[in-house]
Amino acid sequence: MPRQKFAIADLTCPVLRKLLRDRELRSAGRKPDLVKRLIDSEGSDEIELSDNEIEDNDDDLRQTVSALVENVASIMAAIKNGQIGVPPVPPVPPVPSAVLPQDDDAIAEAHHQRTPFNITAPTH
Repeated sequence: MPRQKFAIADLTCPVLRKLLRDRELRSAGRKPDLVKRLIDSEGSDEIELSDNEIEDNDDDLRQTVSALVENVASIMAAIKNGQIGVPPVPPVPPVPSAVLPQDDDAIAEAHHQRTPFNITAPTH
């Protein structure tokens, strides 16, 4: 299917007004694809769309697409500015050595106490 490029900034163009109308695009698999493509196109002035992503004119859809583009742009800007990120993982405190068994016999005994039944190797 042939693809065409359209200006992202020109949300009055028929393609972007019609963008979310298509049945395939409304399915669960296509919306994340659209968001990913808008994010990937960040820094570009155009987005590439296929004919099956273009349908009837609707002002509500234009507003939806406009909001989606603005949201993606603001999220990307916040990530670049360091306002959004993965919070640091707090350090895990060390386990006191008094809790841990110190020798092999103590380790074996602690393991045996946790085992709900005695496991033995088969003898032939």
